[in-house]
Amino acid sequence: MKIQTKISSIVFILILITGITAITISVLVSKSIIKTEIYNHLKDVATSRAFHIETLFIEHQDVVEILATDKAFIEAVNHSNDAQTQQRVQQRINQVIQTDEHISQITLLDKNANLIAGSHLHIGIDTADYAEFFVHGKEGIYIKDIHLSLMTGTKVISLSAPIFSKGEFAGILIINVEVANRLYQITTDRTGLGETGEIYIINKEGYMITPSRFIDETFLKLKVEPFGARNSLTLSGLDLEREQNTVSIYEDYRGIKVIGTHHAIKGMDWILIAEMDAAEAFAPVNRLVQLMVLFFIILFGVSIIVAILISKTITDPITKLYNRAKKIEQGYWDYQTAIDTEDEIGELSKAFDSMVAHLKQSHQALEAHRHELENKVAKRTIELAQHIDALAQQKNAAQNLALNLEKTNEQFILEIEERKRAEQARRKSQQRYEYLVHSIEGVVWEADAKTFQFTFISQQAERFFGYPLDVWLNEPSFWAAHVYPNDQKWAIDYCANATSQGQDHEFEYRMITADNRIIWIRDLVTVVVENEQAVKLHGIMLDITAKKAIEEKQLIFQKFIENSGEGMGMATLDHKVAYMNP
Repeated sequence: MKIQTKISSIVFILILITGITAITISVLVSKSIIKTEIYNHLKDVATSRAFHIETLFIEHQDVVEILATDKAFIEAVNHSNDAQTQQRVQQRINQVIQTDEHISQITLLDKNANLIAGSHLHIGIDTADYAEFFVHGKEGIYIKDIHLSLMTGTKVISLSAPIFSKGEFAGILIINVEVANRLYQITTDRTGLGETGEIYIINKEGYMITPSRFIDETFLKLKVEPFGARNSLTLSGLDLEREQNTVSIYEDYRGIKVIGTHHAIKGMDWILIAEMDAAEAFAPVNRLVQLMVLFFIILFGVSIIVAILISKTITDPITKLYNRAKKIEQGYWDYQTAIDTEDEIGELSKAFDSMVAHLKQSHQALEAHRHELENKVAKRTIELAQHIDALAQQKNAAQNLALNLEKTNEQFILEIEERKRAEQARRKSQQRYEYLVHSIEGVVWEADAKTFQFTFISQQAERFFGYPLDVWLNEPSFWAAHVYPNDQKWAIDYCANATSQGQDHEFEYRMITADNRIIWIRDLVTVVVENEQAVKLHGIMLDITAKKAIEEKQLIFQKFIENSGEGMGMATLDHKVAYMNP
């Protein structure tokens, strides 16, 4: 194979391999980056929308809880046979529905599950329809999953709250909230979802309960199973965070590849799904591939032309030099060929001319070379003597260096002893600090801001609660699991919201000790923020059980005075009235 062909082939193969490798790497890297960016964007959108929905449910729960304390409803369940009371409560129900456009139905049951009042009594209501609320709604707020209302024929969520009179259960208030007004507005908002992105919600059975962007009439009819979405209902802590951070590409309910993520709705067995078609997400990558292929074709063509031109500049002088060698082989010593290139080929031609001249004068060159060798031996003898003197000087320098190293070693020993003394002082200071922490009449603690897992707990915790210190540090959900059940949800949500906003906070709640006692805790929390992100929590727990007991006794005494049928009061030592009951 000729040199010109070899050079062209090598250039062709190098460009081909380089181009394919560059395109492949660019596509893979670009797809990975875009997939991660789209997933993170969808995750942010899903988290934001889920937070809005959770806030919406909190608002609805507050509304039904406030209405359950309304004087008109309390009087109605206590005097269900009084016509004027029934008229007033019916007016109140109509007023609430007219005032709040989201509430479409209100129903009132007494403590025996008898229907007292409602907004749709003219249609005819079977009280058996409300047995579910009566069974589950006696203790607190109860939410029934989204369904079609038998009264209005619309999609609603039903909420109930118990009505108490003088501290005793007296009845149940039930309201229906229209989901199309606010919930569907949140899920059908296409902001930030491109041309093919959508957000929808499925219930715990996997049925879609909000409108689809692509298919009509999917309510409780279309069952979907996005990539592991329903599994998140049974996960918690690090497992839930790891599962939600997994970038997923899967086929959606249309059979189309999508990038998706999901988020569990707190308080409801719902999963919010955010998806975008993979074709739309990777469209920039496809355009990049087309541009790179076009650039590669142009570069390939230009490179082949350049390779041919360069190979000719190399092979032409070599051919001329080959012809001259043939002539010299035939005995034409004076045959000359003009090669005036300023490169290795030109240098080779000059060397060839020099070789021919040397063949004619070999003897003279050998003699000259012998004299040259003798001169070099004499010169080398002088250089050896100079090297011996230099070695003697280096020996003296090495001895001086050894002395300097010995002094440096002594300094290092002194420095190490000084560091040991400093370490001993630090340890004593650390011991004093730990003694102060463990002697405080409160539990000093430190925890991770994301998982709430304790990373430090003072020894007072074992005296306060009775649990060994290692369970506080080794069990991620230990604190949440031992908060009194009635305080768990609001205490955890309150702490999580304040932490996410980077705000120091304090709150009071109850905890269960190792011997099943219930004690009151006042928790003072400081949020450590780095780069605008909460990273650590520092706090101290104070036992306020005795204080709470005193407050409870004061409240009982105050209620006794206020509810007494006789006039009672208190006066100061100087005979001034301090308090008089109604």
